[in-house]
Amino acid sequence: MKLRIKDNSFRFRVTLSEVDVLREARRIEAAASFPGTDGGSSTLTYAVEIDEEIGEGRIEITGSKLTLRLSPEEYRELADPSREGVYLRREWIDARGAARRSIAFIEKDRPGSSCDKPEYWIYEDPSVSKS
Repeated sequence: MKLRIKDNSFRFRVTLSEVDVLREARRIEAAASFPGTDGGSSTLTYAVEIDEEIGEGRIEITGSKLTLRLSPEEYRELADPSREGVYLRREWIDARGAARRSIAFIEKDRPGSSCDKPEYWIYEDPSVSKS
C-alpha cells in the first residue's frame, strides 16, 4: 500500500491482493519509519479498514496513526473490477466558521502495460519473502 498526502488530500494506492486481504481481514496496514534525532526512530502507521458501523467513509488521525475507514458499500465499490477506486469528498465548517474541504482517494494500483506477469503487482516480488 502506498500513501500520498498533499494539503488536505490523502491518496491510498492498493494492489488487488491487498483489496482481497482487506475483504478477509477487514484491515490492511503499513508503516514508514524514519531515524530520530535521539538515536531512536519515528513511525507513521497508515491503514485502511472496513467499518460495518458507518454509512460514510472518513479519515481518522490519532497521533502517528492515520486510518481510512470505509463503509461496506464503499468497499464493494472498491472491489468492483469495473471501478478504479473510491473517492471521499468532504466539506465542513470549522470552529472558526471557515469552510474547509478534504478528499481521500483509495485506488487500485495497476501493473504497467508492458508487464509480462500481470498476476504480479509492482512492489510484490514473489521471490522476496514477507515477514
